[in-house]
Amino acid sequence: MISKEGRPSSAIPNATKASKVSEKIVDNRDEGRFELTVGSELATTHYSLEQGVCILHRTDLPASMMGRGYGNRLATGVFELLKARGLKVEARCSYQAAFAAWHPEYDAMLVD
Repeated sequence: MISKEGRPSSAIPNATKASKVSEKIVDNRDEGRFELTVGSELATTHYSLEQGVCILHRTDLPASMMGRGYGNRLATGVFELLKARGLKVEARCSYQAAFAAWHPEYDAMLVD
């Protein structure tokens, strides 16, 4: 369900399943990606840094992780890590851009 502001009016379905996972988001700087590992599965968001802006290029989730809240967990972790580092974000990745649109608490971090 979408609110009048164009944002979902409730949490992403099945997000609670992912919230029970103890794994954390890892910044793999050598590979230029944030990672969430669940069992043997790896979800990633690829990025680059340019002049204090973290550019999010793409997010990859294995089929087994889709629809289970892991993309939301990854996106939340990515934005929280970048917020803690005081970085601005340019979300070129369609998933990360949609996540940011759903979460106005990150609006101040976004650049055009």
